[in-house]
Amino acid sequence: MAVTLPNELQHYICHLALTDPGFDNKFIFTLMNVNKLWAHFVCSHVYKNYHINKYVTFIGFYLAVVSRRQVLPYGDYIQSLDMTAINKYGVDMRAHELMRRCPNLQSVTLGHPTSLKPITIRWMASHCKQLRTLSIGALESYPFMLECDFSSLVGLRTIIFTTTPLLCSSLLTLPWTLQELHLVRMDTLDTATMVAFFEHHRQRQEQDRDHGRITRLAIERCRRLVDDMTTWIPVHQLNWLSLSGRDIKDDHILAILSMRGDLDTLVLDNTLITTRVLDFVDSFRGGHGDNDDGTAGRCRLRIKELVLANNINLPLDKQQSL
Repeated sequence: MAVTLPNELQHYICHLALTDPGFDNKFIFTLMNVNKLWAHFVCSHVYKNYHINKYVTFIGFYLAVVSRRQVLPYGDYIQSLDMTAINKYGVDMRAHELMRRCPNLQSVTLGHPTSLKPITIRWMASHCKQLRTLSIGALESYPFMLECDFSSLVGLRTIIFTTTPLLCSSLLTLPWTLQELHLVRMDTLDTATMVAFFEHHRQRQEQDRDHGRITRLAIERCRRLVDDMTTWIPVHQLNWLSLSGRDIKDDHILAILSMRGDLDTLVLDNTLITTRVLDFVDSFRGGHGDNDDGTAGRCRLRIKELVLANNINLPLDKQQSL
């Protein structure tokens, strides 16, 4: 009489095999051929965060997911999809069909550059109801991205723009659920655009109590945004702020530190700041912050953790979390 191992034990055996540093694709197929249950365990592990590294691999993967003769619902296993390596080959139609077959997608990386068009955003909104994180690189179809509408991506929590040509009108369509915004090398954005964006969100928050608020903000190498940051960065509502780039100097950070607010974490990476910034922070931690009368010249921003990395004008012994 055949004896069947409990499902939990079979799952544990597969987990040990799949997490072994020496396993390869050949070994994966061996595990999948044991039985359908093992194939389910393997697909749950391998396809959960799927990174497509070659166009030929993408075609094979696409055919497996959309096939009507598939043994398992492969698309259901995918929660994270990275298309960075292949999206320059004109994969729009296949990408649309792939997303339609992946209802559990929570994170999508379109990469840089990409041939995917704004209609892809609407397609994701229709079929990827669980999408929480979206990363977009510069679109080769430059003019079309300027009028892209993100409002249909209800449920989106994090969005990352990298050299993406956005106008204010497109930025204003970001959904009310957004909590984290990353801007990387966004030369098309300026201070006026960001002022309008956060003012728009503030007004929406006043009108609707359920309207979310951005609590995490990252600015990396955005040269047109570093001046007058105090006019638009809402430090009063942020928990986490990351500033990166050689355009950022002492005066920029000192201006931020002079604003009233509470941050869990401030990250300063690859900037040109000096020990002036550290001394300014110490003026608050040492109990010498400004009084209620608003006397200038002291740090007013409460920071629980200051993370420093790759700031070339700081001594190596200062490059650490404080």
